[in-house]
Amino acid sequence: MPEPGPDEILVRIHAAGLNPFDWKVADGALEGAVEHSFPLVMGSDGAGVVTAVGSGVTAFRPGDRVYGQFMKLSKGRGSHAEYALGDADGKVATIPDHLSFTLAAALPTATVTAYQAVQAAALQPGHTILVNGASGGVGQSAVQFAAGQGAWVVATDRET
Repeated sequence: MPEPGPDEILVRIHAAGLNPFDWKVADGALEGAVEHSFPLVMGSDGAGVVTAVGSGVTAFRPGDRVYGQFMKLSKGRGSHAEYALGDADGKVATIPDHLSFTLAAALPTATVTAYQAVQAAALQPGHTILVNGASGGVGQSAVQFAAGQGAWVVATDRET
């Protein structure tokens, strides 16, 4: 059982996401680029319940339902485990009451990617943006973020 250090939380994982990044890491995409050691727990995204908090943690307490990004390759840890350590620095957040663990675990990486892309576009109300693959994990969020900024969204997806 991992022990949370300063500014860390221990989360009992109820659901974990699987992103292209995760399988690319498993295939060796970061070999030689990011220091890591074994054993290595894969998985970035996860959702669960806080079971313990380290010193200095004030934003979370045991019993809180949380989701976020848990992968820290340099420490060999990720979300594909029964328990995962997470940094309490903004990469983990409380799950809204109406959201299931499964849905929450599917959000972090794709949603952050979409948010960063829309922010980089510096949209203003009335701008038009094309979102390719709008039914995918990143695309769904990009459509919502762009529309929320007042942009006209043109959305595409593959033919079914």
